[in-house]
Amino acid sequence: MLHPAPPQSYTIFLAGCNFRCLNCQNWQIAHYPQSGADIRGYVDPTHLAEESLRALTSLRARVMGADRIFFSGGSPDPSLPYIEEVVNEGRKRHPMKVNYDTNGFMTEESLARVLDIATSITFDIKAYHDDVHRALTGAPAGPVLRNAAHIANNAPEKLWEFRFLLIPGITSGEVTPIARFIAGIDTSLPLNILAFRPNFLLEHHPPAIQYLMERAVHEARDAGLKRVLVHGTMLEPG
Repeated sequence: MLHPAPPQSYTIFLAGCNFRCLNCQNWQIAHYPQSGADIRGYVDPTHLAEESLRALTSLRARVMGADRIFFSGGSPDPSLPYIEEVVNEGRKRHPMKVNYDTNGFMTEESLARVLDIATSITFDIKAYHDDVHRALTGAPAGPVLRNAAHIANNAPEKLWEFRFLLIPGITSGEVTPIARFIAGIDTSLPLNILAFRPNFLLEHHPPAIQYLMERAVHEARDAGLKRVLVHGTMLEPG
């Protein structure tokens, strides 16, 4: 579907994920087939490439400013070979741009393949501390931080932004260490702090309201980052 959120794009959601996040907002897709979600199913890579190019050259896409395919999920990482086929087929017809949306949990070899096809990368860092990362996602933080550092050091021009989801009481203590980690590489790298909304197993957990988001922004800037963005703030009631 065409999607206006930056980067404006034709977004493709891929089933499956290598994380099991407690707060997953697309859990029906991420947990497919166990979730029983009604998905489109397998689409031939050539057909999907042609479909994407038609969407990106439409009047609506031009008005919106959509200029790339955005692979998301779930997580696109388990479907990397399929994505490569789609991109290769598409680029036989048009020099299309590709945004790759990742949780960063992949091998170094897979990361090299991602960098080879991606025009831009949106990179989630769920937590800095390993115990928090494991509790939230079921996976260790080490490979994610290694890959984040690799992109920041070797392909900063492809980094659209790092993203961090502020979950009150769970990831609140991760803002400063993540910001210091990024700033230690380059203080001009962008960090987008996203506001948690109750979802999945954390359906009854309190949301990230405005003052918590403002505090997180101050913490990230105090840690040295110059480009701190905020998305999805929930205003405090009352």
